[in-house]
Amino acid sequence: MSSYSSVAAMFRARVQDTPSHVAFKAPRADDSWEDITWKEVDRRVRAVAGGLRALGMESGSRASLLCSTRVDWLVIDVAINCAGGATTTIYPSSTVEDTQFIADNSGSAFVFAEDESQTAKLLEKRDELQGVQRVIQIDGPTVDDDWVIALSELNAMGEEWNEANEGALDKVIDDIKPSDLATLIY
Repeated sequence: MSSYSSVAAMFRARVQDTPSHVAFKAPRADDSWEDITWKEVDRRVRAVAGGLRALGMESGSRASLLCSTRVDWLVIDVAINCAGGATTTIYPSSTVEDTQFIADNSGSAFVFAEDESQTAKLLEKRDELQGVQRVIQIDGPTVDDDWVIALSELNAMGEEWNEANEGALDKVIDDIKPSDLATLIY
């Protein structure tokens, strides 16, 4: 049994050990299932994590995840950890007020919102969300507002950041200590 200093280090080891193994089976729109390998999950995680670092996420920062359970939720959760941050969970059924409270109380600098309806909760309380630097919308068209970006835009930023900063994400992962916060659950 190996010992890992963090969830991010454990994830990285799993990818290295079994890159071609299936990590997830995800439903498709046509009711079939897609096999997603550990190598593909790693590519997605590194894009999001690099994007967060490109936006200015520092080790110890918090990011909220306002989304239903799905593969993207898992990828984003691990990516936040790989970027050196801690995930704060917010149920998609949370009220506007609860969403604002959790994002504020947790000190979240970034919030991942599943779709337009979840982004609307954040926009309604924007003036009270002083610590939130960016909202990253996972699905659907984003509003015309520089505070909100699409996940696809974050991924592109992350791929560019990872290319320009080769090895930097692994250094972030190496620096995570077992005592560092990984998740806040409200």
